[in-house]
Amino acid sequence: MLNSSAYFLGGRYPTVIFIAVQILVGAVLWFESRDSVNVVLVTVAILCSLARLLVLKSFGQTVSNRTLDEPTARLWERRYATSSILMSIATGAIGARCFLGSDILVHMFAAGLMCGCGAGVVTRLSASPRLAIVSLCCICIPSTVAAFLNPDIVHFGLAILFFSFLVGSLEAIKYLFNTTVDQLILKQKFSRLAHRDPLTNLFNRLMLSDNIEIALRNLQAE
Repeated sequence: MLNSSAYFLGGRYPTVIFIAVQILVGAVLWFESRDSVNVVLVTVAILCSLARLLVLKSFGQTVSNRTLDEPTARLWERRYATSSILMSIATGAIGARCFLGSDILVHMFAAGLMCGCGAGVVTRLSASPRLAIVSLCCICIPSTVAAFLNPDIVHFGLAILFFSFLVGSLEAIKYLFNTTVDQLILKQKFSRLAHRDPLTNLFNRLMLSDNIEIALRNLQAE
């Protein structure tokens, strides 16, 4: 699950930066190619990013007032996943549109946008491998196919580049996920040692204090 407050809230500033990058890339694509389709795709991508930012902001306001139960946490997870996948689809569509052409400058900015989005997926979504893999495929596969459709050596090299990026990113997701799981297991063990008496295995005063604090916070939220 993605029901970690730090996991969600830590994605706000990268999302803001990515929106700024999308605006910059959209402006460059328009002045360089005058392609109205790309303008529409960039606009859709920006709207998807804004929707994701709204989800993150709303989540921050929610968790500041109360502790989430599992059904509510899963609801926020689905909202976050939906906005992330839509943003990835829009980014992949921009790349595919750009690589169908022959303008090197357009290729450069589109590749930068895709690599930035892909790197963000690897670092932010690796705790949820299925979401990360779907998002990466939505970003890389359309551009790889579009580049392969052009028979020249430049497009063929781009296709190989993005395919290699996809394969390497999938391996990175696997490694980061396993590392995160190991850290969570270790954290759980330390938490158990901190909240239980090692001799009797009964809860200690620290556990009681934590539960009282959570109960009071939930009462205040109600």
